[in-house]
Amino acid sequence: MDVSLPQPRQGGPGPAGGSDLLLRDARTAFLLVNAARHRALERMFGISPDQANAVTVIGLILLAQSAHENLGRFLRKPRPPGLVDGFVLDASVRNVFRGVAGPTVADAPGLSTLLALAVLGAAARPVANESLRALRSSSQRLTLGFHHRYGYLVDPGHWRSRRAERRAAEPVPSTR
Repeated sequence: MDVSLPQPRQGGPGPAGGSDLLLRDARTAFLLVNAARHRALERMFGISPDQANAVTVIGLILLAQSAHENLGRFLRKPRPPGLVDGFVLDASVRNVFRGVAGPTVADAPGLSTLLALAVLGAAARPVANESLRALRSSSQRLTLGFHHRYGYLVDPGHWRSRRAERRAAEPVPSTR
């Protein structure tokens, strides 16, 4: 394994630039990682350093194949639930609702519907409150906009109608 550093440029041993230092640091890091990879493969699998590159390529191929299979499994659409799954879900939900209601009302008709509506109603309350707030504020904006534009037509106390009344009550100046 050759660990020699690159030779300085022909122009002399002057100060190394930023790109020279970056290349030297990258090469040093590569040599250290490569030596650690060779040592790890030799200790784990008993492989000589001349066979380490082939084993590394094979390992990378297996890793990529496994990642591709797992990624494909996550990206596929799930199958829709079958009829048996629906029956199992229905029985489970009924059992849960009967457990919540207690043994005395377990056979009450419409119990599951009542409990489902109660749960959905409690979950929908914040959404309904926000909708009502938005409706109130939009109606206020609409009312303000309407009165700003057309208020003098419908409101006798509007500033435009009062101004028109004052102008009508003023005496007309003579032109002589």
